[in-house]
Amino acid sequence: TVGDVFSGFKVAFAQLLLTGVVTSLVAGMATVCCLVLPGIYLWVAWIFSVPLAADKRLEFWSAMELSRKVVTRVWFQVFGLILISFLPFILGYLFISIFIGARIWLPALSVLQNLLQAGQPDFTKVGQAIKQVIETNLLLGVLVKIVLLFNLPFAVGALMYAYESLFQPRRTPTA
Repeated sequence: TVGDVFSGFKVAFAQLLLTGVVTSLVAGMATVCCLVLPGIYLWVAWIFSVPLAADKRLEFWSAMELSRKVVTRVWFQVFGLILISFLPFILGYLFISIFIGARIWLPALSVLQNLLQAGQPDFTKVGQAIKQVIETNLLLGVLVKIVLLFNLPFAVGALMYAYESLFQPRRTPTA
């Protein structure tokens, strides 16, 4: 049922919340403070932390450590799986940001720059240029979210298939 999707929150809400917040904060800080590579490593290494906290009912740090230890052995394969499963989103994001976004908001920014350089700016035109940039960014953000909405079920399914392969006990075939 639909309620099954949220059943993990009934059992371990605090641990799931802590796992999500701590992994996001630490990987984000590593990306910002230590360049990009440590953040990417941690983000990939901790990709299965939340499923582990929900499925195995682990505390947040234990889930993060188990995910990191297991994923580090197959880090490049998991990174490749993430890239391939989110490829439609990545390509859509790049297309929308580069081609559509540049075509729309670069002219607005050049108008804004010209207005600000022309001595006494006309604030109505400045306001219109700023409004156009904001509307464009909102539209592009909605388009990116739509692409993500269609891509997410496939990507999460692929990751959960990998999760089961990595973390479920091996079954011996019976005769």
